[in-house]
Amino acid sequence: FGEMIARASEGVELFPGDVIGSGTVGTGCILELQPENAGGWLEVGDTIELEIQGIGTLTNSIVAYDSTENLNHR
Repeated sequence: FGEMIARASEGVELFPGDVIGSGTVGTGCILELQPENAGGWLEVGDTIELEIQGIGTLTNSIVAYDSTENLNHR
């Protein structure tokens, strides 16, 4: 975990309370599950929520990719 913190803080100052996502937990990745337990891949319209008690919930929705949208406008 220390190496992960070191890598995440390269060029960025971390502060107490910052949250660093470290990937999935055991069986949290669809590729680790047996086909009958996988439930399928994420699809347009699916919603994913990551909740941490005392902090809150991060919610993301799967949307269709619009190839006409310019993603370099940021």
